[in-house]
Amino acid sequence: MSDRLTSVNPATGDLVHETAIDDASQVRQAIAKAREAQPAWAERSPSQRLVALEPALTRIVDDRNAFAEAVTAEAGKPVAEALVADVMPTLEAGAFLDRHAEAILEPPAQRLDNMLLKDRKSHLRREPAGLVAIVAPWNYPLAIPASQALFALAAGNAVVLKPSERTPGVGQRFADAIADADLPEGLFQLVQGPGDPTGRALVEADPDVLLFTGRAETGQAIADEVGPDTATVLELGGNDPMLVLDDANLSLAARGATWAAFANAGQTCSAVERLFVDRTRAGDLEDRLAKHADALRVGPGDREDVDVGPMITDAAVERTMSHIEDALDRGARLVAGGQRRDDLGPRFVQPAVLADVPPQARVMREETFGPVLPVATVEGEDEALERANASCYGLTASVWTTRPDRGDELAGRLEAGTVTINDHAYTYAACETPWGGVKDSGAGHTHGRAGLEALTQLKHVNHASPNRPGSPWWFPYDQDLRRMGDEGLAFLYGSKKEGLASVAPAVRRLLGP
Repeated sequence: MSDRLTSVNPATGDLVHETAIDDASQVRQAIAKAREAQPAWAERSPSQRLVALEPALTRIVDDRNAFAEAVTAEAGKPVAEALVADVMPTLEAGAFLDRHAEAILEPPAQRLDNMLLKDRKSHLRREPAGLVAIVAPWNYPLAIPASQALFALAAGNAVVLKPSERTPGVGQRFADAIADADLPEGLFQLVQGPGDPTGRALVEADPDVLLFTGRAETGQAIADEVGPDTATVLELGGNDPMLVLDDANLSLAARGATWAAFANAGQTCSAVERLFVDRTRAGDLEDRLAKHADALRVGPGDREDVDVGPMITDAAVERTMSHIEDALDRGARLVAGGQRRDDLGPRFVQPAVLADVPPQARVMREETFGPVLPVATVEGEDEALERANASCYGLTASVWTTRPDRGDELAGRLEAGTVTINDHAYTYAACETPWGGVKDSGAGHTHGRAGLEALTQLKHVNHASPNRPGSPWWFPYDQDLRRMGDEGLAFLYGSKKEGLASVAPAVRRLLGP
């Protein structure tokens, strides 16, 4: 096995970045350095940490085009898409933390309503988890690891980041930006390499929190391997449904489906991978989808006249083509695209729209992770809901309707971590909202209050006066305590409240002589 890691441009095959592979011993050294630096960072207040991180965010916004071009070079997506879908969510994560981190990490005092505890005070503390390990994907090589790292650092943690072996250059560029921040030396560590040995060593090192984004099978294996003291947040695959109801705005739905299915060449865990449309609207929608798909411009992502870039590997192309062929063999109709674009290179596929796709087709059961939009007609919203939920995945879903109340009602019945009404697959950029799935799509959340709290340990601190005579429930147990328990409970919680006189012994005991 080579000790060097290389990345290539998926559009051209040209070398983009080369770096050394970190083996298990180097990963352990990185973790040790990060852990050593973390206590000093934890001592800083949330506001001090945010100030320290500002230079890194300034570097990213100043170099935004260079970051986007680096994403395009290794992941293939158009530069405009990289700006919107990778750079913007990173900067929005920083903005969210600036607006909300202090309030989340320093909660207000906790009110105690029990009358026997009126002299007590409680407050909560959000303390750093310790060391956060991030195993990042290639498809959003800046947005996902950068936002996760910023959240972890703002919470007072050390971070060890392993970028995807397909996008090491983007990971290095982010690490260079973090180097501008005022962090304790060694707090942020970058390790480079494939899943084995680098990723495996990181998982086996027992981080306090492990954030993994990737294939469901890999995530489930990691969940089985991590130690009992490691909290895991898993962002895994999807086979996300889009429900187009009989009252939907078809012009909007067709354009939305085209983007949500084919952005990043369909290589998005939250992409529309199953579209269910009411039979009364199916023909019109299919025509609109075919028109939009045929108009998409496929080519290298560094060209400004391109909408859809290459797929990441030859294997990804083969999987996509096999899903299309399987659907056609089972009776589906190809209404747009679906051809290899060998005139552009071996990793380009013209986005495909399939109609009348049966539920047994692989494209309806598995995650294609490619530019394919399968469409199935249904007899009303109940069938659409049943078929949408008939999946082992549950990351996102969308409902398209002109009636908000109808959308809300169906959202409550859809088995998904996020349901959007009249849009799809964009809320990762809304950092106030949590991101995570159900079923085989993951466990835990990133982003929002839930995502920040997942990177902390919750501690409750309670104060009692040092000058009080004692607590009424202390020894000795006697008739007064028995009566306090009996009559006090009747007064506090009974359906027929007793008078204050009945709890006088308890009051005397509470106040002392």
